[in-house]
Amino acid sequence: MSDCTSGDGSKKRTVVSERWDVFACLCVIVCYIWLFSWSSIDIFIADKSRGEFGDKFGAINSLFSGFAFATLIYALFLQMEELRLQRDELKDTRAVLKEQKEEFSQQNENLKRQRFENTFFQMLENFSRVTLGLRGAVRTGNNSAVTEDFTGARMLHALVSCVHRGLKEQFMYRATTAPDKFNKNITNILRDEWIKSSERRVTVYLNMVLQIVDFIERENVKDEFSGDTTLYMNIFKCSLSIDEMEALYLFSPLHSDRRLAPLLKKYNFFDDVFECFSEKTQVFRFLH
Repeated sequence: MSDCTSGDGSKKRTVVSERWDVFACLCVIVCYIWLFSWSSIDIFIADKSRGEFGDKFGAINSLFSGFAFATLIYALFLQMEELRLQRDELKDTRAVLKEQKEEFSQQNENLKRQRFENTFFQMLENFSRVTLGLRGAVRTGNNSAVTEDFTGARMLHALVSCVHRGLKEQFMYRATTAPDKFNKNITNILRDEWIKSSERRVTVYLNMVLQIVDFIERENVKDEFSGDTTLYMNIFKCSLSIDEMEALYLFSPLHSDRRLAPLLKKYNFFDDVFECFSEKTQVFRFLH
C-alpha cells in the first residue's frame, strides 16, 4: 500500500513540475516579445515621432495583457489535463465494474450449481432407498401359483423376466398362427395383459425416476469445466443397473405421466438394453 501511495505522489509531483515549466516558458516568451517591442521603438522610431517620453511606458500594458493571455492558455491546458484524467478514471471505473459484474455472475452460477447438486444428490439418495425398498412376490415359472419374494433391483429383474415369458409365449403363438395380424395394436393388447398388474408395484419407483429426470432437464445446469448439460443425466443413467434399464423400458410407457418414456428416450437410456439381452429384442421392441 505504501509503495502505491509513494508512486502516486511522485507521479503527481512530476505532473505539477511539467505544468510550472510550461507556465515559465510562456512568461519568458511574453517578456521577450515585450523587450523586442521596446527595442524596436528605440531603433526604428525617431525621437520626434515618439510623443511624450512617459507614453513609452504605456507598453507595460501589453506586458500584463500578455501575462493574462499566457495565464488563460495555461488554464486551458490545466482543464484539458483534468478532463483527460477524469476520462481515464471513468475508464478504469467501468473496467472495475465490469470485472465485479463478471465475478457476481460467476458467484451466482456457482451458487446455482451448488444448490442444484445438493438437491440432485439428495434425490439420488432417496432414489436408492426407494429401489432398496422394493419388495413383492413374483411368478418365477410358467405356473402362476409358483411365486417367490424379491427385494430391490432383483424384484425388477424378476418382474421383467416374468413379463418376458408371457409376452414371448403370446408372441410366438400369434406370429405362427396369424402373422399377418401381428401388428402394433395386437402388441399393445399383449402388453396390457401382462404388464398392468406388475406396473402398480413400481409406481413409486417410476415417479422417482421421473422427478429426477425432469429436475435435471428443467434446471439445465452446465458442467463447470466442460460446459456439458448432460453430465448429471449421465451420472444418473450410470447409477442404474441393466435390470433397472430393462424395467424402465418395459414399464415407462404405462406410467400415468406420459412424459417419462419420451424423456428417457431423449437421453438415450435404452441404448444398451437390447445389446446385452438380444433374445428379448424381438419381443420388447414392439413396446415403444
